[in-house]
Amino acid sequence: MENPLKLAELILNDTERWNADAIEQVLSTGKLKNVSLETPIPVLLLYWTAQVGDDGTVYFLPDVYERDQAVLKNLNGEFRLRKRPLIDNTQIESDEDRRRGSLG
Repeated sequence: MENPLKLAELILNDTERWNADAIEQVLSTGKLKNVSLETPIPVLLLYWTAQVGDDGTVYFLPDVYERDQAVLKNLNGEFRLRKRPLIDNTQIESDEDRRRGSLG
């Protein structure tokens, strides 16, 4: 990640409480700090074991999480539609629910 502190500021979206200095102060403790976001955001994690360099050369990297075999098995298998949603929307609290305190 190129600029994790800037990303933290953008995600926290509260320049009074969570400016760069406040984030740095929390980081300097070396301890985990849980912060609830006012609006949840989806997160997509990507894990690549191959990448293309600026010159077009393909580089293959070690599969440290041992995910390649499962991916290859599924890519080579029969295509099937997913029968369930990717996200369980019943677990996502809306702003209105949060204001009413109806979930949780």
